[in-house]
Amino acid sequence: MRSILTALIVAATTAHSAVNINWGTSAESTVSAAAAPPPSGAPQQYFFLGGFADGFTPTAANRAEWFTHWTTVGSKNLFSSGFFNESSRLESNSGATAIGGRAYVWGVAGNEWVLLTSDLWTWPNANNPINPIAPSFQISRATTEALFGTISGDGSAVTFAISNNADAPSVTSDRFLELFNQDDWAADPDKDGLNNLEEFALAGNPLSAASRPSILLAPLGADYQLAFPKGTLDRVALSIQRSTTLAQWQGGFPITTSRFSNRDLVSFAGDSGGRTFFRAVYTLR
Repeated sequence: MRSILTALIVAATTAHSAVNINWGTSAESTVSAAAAPPPSGAPQQYFFLGGFADGFTPTAANRAEWFTHWTTVGSKNLFSSGFFNESSRLESNSGATAIGGRAYVWGVAGNEWVLLTSDLWTWPNANNPINPIAPSFQISRATTEALFGTISGDGSAVTFAISNNADAPSVTSDRFLELFNQDDWAADPDKDGLNNLEEFALAGNPLSAASRPSILLAPLGADYQLAFPKGTLDRVALSIQRSTTLAQWQGGFPITTSRFSNRDLVSFAGDSGGRTFFRAVYTLR
């Protein structure tokens, strides 16, 4: 009988090796973004539940470092403005999800961002068989702080506005796929013609075709110049290939790089041999 009881106790202990966290907006809350809505059928906003490791405290001044310390626990795609609720599983307490540490909700709409937190959002013990009750992290005007973006409203209809007045935080390659719940650099989840590697290189959102970044090509005397979004040359190594048929491509051509305002510039020699096509090739650093 003792061995049977022991087995039952062990089974009960291991059954609750994780805890579900309920998170989202309160019923009176809505979410909006300054960005134009994406095509019909595509999500308008994406929200991520997570935290920052290594004792890191996010501020507007250190946005470039956010991704270095960020860990995603759960995500939610929102197809229309309005309230939402999601349940995400906390498997363990380490790094960004240490017991008692602060939790955050990170919202994305195109290239616009909001970062929310609350004194009430602290990570519970993920291995607590005695009290495995799911905590609730609710976004509300009364208890939620917007570290980036804004919270407004009179209490009956609260709007969480996603900010577009500053550059989005820079993204490291090891966090990019994790943040957007992707596992393949070659995939194109939003079907906008750019795969995940190209979205990363150009600071795009792989889940929103509305955020498709632009590349500008301009003559530069006898040469050409491509203007990429700011930070492209920091995120990837870039080379230029050319072709006259679109079937065979040649690379290895020298390029000159520079920066101007909010663009990274790449200059390269033109081709006087008739119609020529050029393409950029990105390689993770």
